[in-house]
Amino acid sequence: MREEEISLLRKLIKIDTREGQSLQAANIVKDYLNDLGIDAEVDEYSPGKANLYAIINKGASENVVALSGHFDVVPFGDIKKWSYHPLSGELIDGYIWGRGSVDMKGGIVSIISAISKLIEKEKGPEVRLIFTNEEEINMNGAKRALKKKLMQGVTKTLITEPTSLNVGIAEKGVFWVKTTVFGKSAHGAYPHLGRNSIIEMTRLIPRFYEAVPSDDHELVGSSTLNVGIIKGGTKPNIVPEETMVILDYRISPNSSLEDVEKKLKSILIEEEERTSFNYKMEILHRLHPIENPNIVWAENFVNIVNELTDKNKLIIGLRYATDAAILCYGENTSLPFIIFGPGDPNLAHQTDERVAIKEVELAGVAIFEWLKEEA
Repeated sequence: MREEEISLLRKLIKIDTREGQSLQAANIVKDYLNDLGIDAEVDEYSPGKANLYAIINKGASENVVALSGHFDVVPFGDIKKWSYHPLSGELIDGYIWGRGSVDMKGGIVSIISAISKLIEKEKGPEVRLIFTNEEEINMNGAKRALKKKLMQGVTKTLITEPTSLNVGIAEKGVFWVKTTVFGKSAHGAYPHLGRNSIIEMTRLIPRFYEAVPSDDHELVGSSTLNVGIIKGGTKPNIVPEETMVILDYRISPNSSLEDVEKKLKSILIEEEERTSFNYKMEILHRLHPIENPNIVWAENFVNIVNELTDKNKLIIGLRYATDAAILCYGENTSLPFIIFGPGDPNLAHQTDERVAIKEVELAGVAIFEWLKEEA
């Protein structure tokens, strides 16, 4: 791996991009691409929050490839528990340490490494670089790129989330729902005069699991529900009038968000008709489950990776969502995509996050070898 690429990754890690504050990082990548002779656009869509776009080999072939990664990172956690500061970018024994090294500034540098090799060959497909922001928050960067029609005409998309160089072709959808139960307040000494919303919610929670589809996907497993937040009541001596929960459904590609939403609504209608409580349902976040329809491409890509590594990389599924859920989801179908990148996914969002330079390099070589085939 080139020294300047290692230096770029360390610089990116040293920039604090928590909460989507990515403008400085986007400008550094822009300058680096400019030095390679590539024009790039920094799109500051909100103060301090920016995407970066570039097109290489425009109109070179019928194949139009999108390569994507995100600048933003999650919070540090307890800094005292880190071996090195999360913004240090320390290089120790072949690993670069810091928040975002795995998820996913290492992946961004892998893409840039592949592109630097591609432009030296002076051939290849049309490549669109779409480096997004706020993937960890609300995927506003990917939504912005979609609105700017950067995915129009794209035939294949590769997103460099950390996979330990395995090749992801499916991911679960996300359905976050806030459900509120409204009862009636009363003095705590006279609970019979009120309707306790907490008690009603605890009785209702098991029913929420009825909306989880009975499915099993070969790569991502079954759909699931996590009851992530519950809040109710104001004081011990007041019968709680209002209680809410936030539900996190993760839906496999064998099912749909629409089915979950329909079932959940029917449950609340049944309960409202049966009890003296009122219910409210608010959808907070939704990302459709997706699966790559082009299995041949995935198999070919795995073969490329295994030629470069120890020949045991696999086609896998992801239990979490990525920008692919925005960039690659169409009406009732998925555009061909692959999730592939350097870094152990078990280190993402963790204390002492770090990525092996060798993996960043191998990911870049694999992407380059694939791009040559797409010419």
